[in-house]
Amino acid sequence: MSNLSLRTMLVSDIDFALRQTSREGWGVPREAFELCLAHDPDGAFIAQQGSEPIGLVTTTCYAATAWIGHLIVSPDYRYRGLGESLMNRAIQHIRNKGIECIWLDADPPGIKLYQRLGFTAVNDSLRYAGRLRSIVGDQRPRPVEPSDLADLADFDRQHVGDDRKAMLTLMLQYANKSCLIREAGNILGYGMTWLYDGGVRLGPIVATDAAIAKSIIASLAQYYDDTTAFTVGVLASNALAIALYETLEMQRTPASFRMILSANVRQPSGQIFAMANGAIG
Repeated sequence: MSNLSLRTMLVSDIDFALRQTSREGWGVPREAFELCLAHDPDGAFIAQQGSEPIGLVTTTCYAATAWIGHLIVSPDYRYRGLGESLMNRAIQHIRNKGIECIWLDADPPGIKLYQRLGFTAVNDSLRYAGRLRSIVGDQRPRPVEPSDLADLADFDRQHVGDDRKAMLTLMLQYANKSCLIREAGNILGYGMTWLYDGGVRLGPIVATDAAIAKSIIASLAQYYDDTTAFTVGVLASNALAIALYETLEMQRTPASFRMILSANVRQPSGQIFAMANGAIG
């Protein structure tokens, strides 16, 4: 393609990004892009034809792992290799930071592209949707406070396997609601919610067991009325999480596929009861 360029995504590009995700039916809120750019200000990219933006991709880099998300090319410019160009730019950005392990959640149309770039599928990334009515948990979570952050980051690192303190700090600013459970000073679990088009997304939720996760979900659900539609993403390998959402009568919706670009595959912990979203883990 002539007159094509790739540049760093700016806050002023968020309106373009939202138009693309809305067209795809992803329901991504503005806060999701603000979060990505706040955490990785040089890690998202826009493809331009002349001065017209025609595609985007985001990256999120932690200490040892990174995520690629929000890969979209405008319909009139698809099947010309633009998606691959954006992916290569994202991968190079991550490699320049010395990170070898790259994750993404792939919808079926993108799988062949990701495989061509060396990604392999390691798990189904399931999605559930439903209404959460009159859920009662065994414990009473409380809102997360700034003084909790250090312990929260330590708890998260133990179960997620990477240092996400900077991201958690930002999440607590951008999320709609948050809560945690402490017992004898120790964090047993935490969770957050986000307002998406048409409903509320649960995640992340990290908990020591399903009963703690249920109490967190019950606490978060109380902020919304009985008609609220909730969505959540969880890996197919987490049998306890799947059993919990089915007990809560949430319905499985079309899945995506967790893929990795790395020689060493480390399966995420079974204590991850909900992902934040497929772009940041």
